[in-house]
Amino acid sequence: MKKIFYFIILIILFNGCKKRGTEEGNSLGGKILVNITYKGTTNKASSNIKAEQYSQFGDYITSITPTTFIGKFLDMRLISSGVDFASSSGFNIIDNNTAPSSPDRLANFSNNASVNFTPNVPRFSSGLVLNLFVFMPMFYFQEFDLPSQYDSVTYLQYLTYGSDSINLANDVIGGLRNGRHISGSNQPFMAAIFDSAWGGNGNFPPIPSNYVFGSTDSTYIFYSNGQFSINNPLSQTGYIIRSNAYNTLTIQPVPEGETKTVTGTMTFNLNDLIQIYAGDDNIPYTSDDIFVYAPNFWERLSVNLSAN
Repeated sequence: MKKIFYFIILIILFNGCKKRGTEEGNSLGGKILVNITYKGTTNKASSNIKAEQYSQFGDYITSITPTTFIGKFLDMRLISSGVDFASSSGFNIIDNNTAPSSPDRLANFSNNASVNFTPNVPRFSSGLVLNLFVFMPMFYFQEFDLPSQYDSVTYLQYLTYGSDSINLANDVIGGLRNGRHISGSNQPFMAAIFDSAWGGNGNFPPIPSNYVFGSTDSTYIFYSNGQFSINNPLSQTGYIIRSNAYNTLTIQPVPEGETKTVTGTMTFNLNDLIQIYAGDDNIPYTSDDIFVYAPNFWERLSVNLSAN
């Protein structure tokens, strides 16, 4: 009789555990998809960009809007991070599981391209507040035409690339000039901003490789020694771009068998992105002219996400 009693108790306990486990799975086991559209705009009226110029590169000559602009990302993630960073959580959109040559790493801003992702999202039991959006670009690729005044200038000191290889499947790309047409990476256009002593010899300075959006009320450059903070949630070293152009996203738990889609737009205003200055001799259209992204170019980037 006792054996039958114990057996019944075990069945009750087993069914109770099974029920709790099933209920937990139903509240936590769904799928989250992410769709991001990369939008390039050239509309002056649609941006808050100020008509600013540098003062350290000689006289301002002109500005150029790229006809093609494509980013490639090493890493992209959403982070739910508390003040003390002791229990930061979130999930990767792009990480090491994405093949290095995968087109999913590319963001074609000039074509308003959309990319779908199926991230590996850890289970969570209550609303997940994703207050930080972080990405690491491998490079930005652009194409544009030089003004006709450069037809007779065969060498441009500050528009020299270390390699003539352009393959967007690679980790690093160089650049090419064909007459007036330029195609290549962002390196020359950031070099003068972050290291004015750079001389165009292929030894590139430590340009920003980490962009952290959210949990700030302004945009600025942060230089990190690797210490973990709200400005540096991935413990990187060097220049970090901080931006407030992001809306905090809250995702509720997804029941087992259901799917929630996070849709987002990353916008980059490309209007007059590249500025040209007269350089050390302060004579326009000569070999020492400086080509550089416009001041505070990171303020041209914004991220907007929603979940449905």
